[in-house]
Amino acid sequence: MGAERAGVRWGCHRACSCPERLSRLLRNRCRRRGRTRFASSLGPHPKSFSALKGGEGLAAPPPRNAGFTLVELLVVLAILGLIVALVTPQVLKYLGRAKTDTARIEIQTLGNALDLYRLDMQRYPTQQEGLQALVEAPPGGTDLWRGPYIKQRNLPLDPWGRPYLYRSPGEHGEYDLYTLGADNAPGGSGENQDIANW
Repeated sequence: MGAERAGVRWGCHRACSCPERLSRLLRNRCRRRGRTRFASSLGPHPKSFSALKGGEGLAAPPPRNAGFTLVELLVVLAILGLIVALVTPQVLKYLGRAKTDTARIEIQTLGNALDLYRLDMQRYPTQQEGLQALVEAPPGGTDLWRGPYIKQRNLPLDPWGRPYLYRSPGEHGEYDLYTLGADNAPGGSGENQDIANW
């Protein structure tokens, strides 16, 4: 029905079958009859889409500014904060466990050095000599001393920066070698637990 009405408007005798071709033919026909101005005033054929080819007649979408909006930045910051809140406790937990394991290994290493000292000196260091006897010969024992018994030139500190505690004679054996953990107090659990050779 729409095509037939358009045909009547343009002087067509039948319904349009090819809009673009028909529009071109009608313009040529009007031009031959001296009705070019009239044909131009009518504009394109109602069913012709030639004006839309190549994007002509279509409004270009407004350009989008590059960058992030304030809302997007706030969302990203909120996500990062959530990740940090979830991950940080686990990281601290693993760090504390690593320090505890390091203290156990160093106490075992010092214990092996004390056993080597005993083989040469026929005794463990006294309370007064302490662990320093592993790196320096004690007074009066230079003939038997074959140290140093550890690779470091200085005695190692525990993972919390304090000297390891040595007691001779010990309450749990011939000597006690221990550290009080992160809180530097007897007892505790986790990172605060005492780490000893017994």
